[in-house]
Amino acid sequence: MLSILKKDFKKPIEDFYNITEGNVIFSGSLSLKLLGIIDREINDFDLNITLDNWIKYKTKLDPIFKFYPGVRLNYGWFVVDTYTCFTNTNKQFHVFVDIIGQEYMEIYIEGIKCKLLNPELVLKHKDIILKEESYLTKHVSDIKLIKNYLNEK
Repeated sequence: MLSILKKDFKKPIEDFYNITEGNVIFSGSLSLKLLGIIDREINDFDLNITLDNWIKYKTKLDPIFKFYPGVRLNYGWFVVDTYTCFTNTNKQFHVFVDIIGQEYMEIYIEGIKCKLLNPELVLKHKDIILKEESYLTKHVSDIKLIKNYLNEK
């Protein structure tokens, strides 16, 4: 799939992408890495999917992935049901089922159509995470880099 992806990420992301016929939205640090906003190593990844697509593809995803429901995050502008997901080889990632339909951008990376959560929304979310979990210093750097990216646009 995308050469920029860490080896451990390629297979689960490719499977999720293919099963959902590309109807997955890369989010969090993964979207920032794909946009070239950050260049640090990322050790986990987040995927978003709209509620309609979750309903449409869930039965096709179930044989490949194990989903464990978490909490609903509701910040008004960001409403998602969270899931911790495991592959059959125990690779872990997070899936956010988008309840209200977030804005995302579509770009082509290495000839592959990718949907990415808008950097403005990632910035808002990282600001909240930083307030709740101030020990996660990676978010401080990410926030600065996102702001620089948005100022240059």
